[in-house]
Amino acid sequence: MFLGNIKAAIAVAVLLSVCACTSSSTVESNKSADYNGSIKKLFLFTNLGKTLYSQSVVESTQETDPAAFVALMRSSLESCGIAMDSFARPADGPAHNILPQHIPLQGADAILEISWTRERTGGQGHITDYLASLLDVQSKTVVWKATIELKQHFKAPEELTNALINRMKRDGLIGANCVPPKSDW
Repeated sequence: MFLGNIKAAIAVAVLLSVCACTSSSTVESNKSADYNGSIKKLFLFTNLGKTLYSQSVVESTQETDPAAFVALMRSSLESCGIAMDSFARPADGPAHNILPQHIPLQGADAILEISWTRERTGGQGHITDYLASLLDVQSKTVVWKATIELKQHFKAPEELTNALINRMKRDGLIGANCVPPKSDW
């Protein structure tokens, strides 16, 4: 009887540990009712702090070794016909070190800015919040905003990519054929 209870407890512990690795991130968004633009080229500006920042380093005006999140976003968007350029703000760099010439907009239809807003740990684990804003270049107005509560810490770049791509599809900003890529992590 005691051995049976131990086996049951182990089975429950294994099940709970597996469930902790699944996506429970939440996204809330608001799209401008009159926006029906078609994005052909997107410029991604990230200000992720140290939360998703891998080896991306900005040297003068060149971005080298893109962060995993930026690479996943690029791969996903390009697979559905959207070209993407990006600029990742250095994790430890002051805001004033970003000059306009560092940002190669070169014909972008829209600018997607993703910024870290807060990070906390506690009873629900490690939670990181982000704010995403989509600016329509032609009208120079923000046409979409989303708040993302990321609860998957160990695969954060993949989870954030999935959350953004799926919400952008749901809100009609990108085509339904855009699929976040699988990663090897």
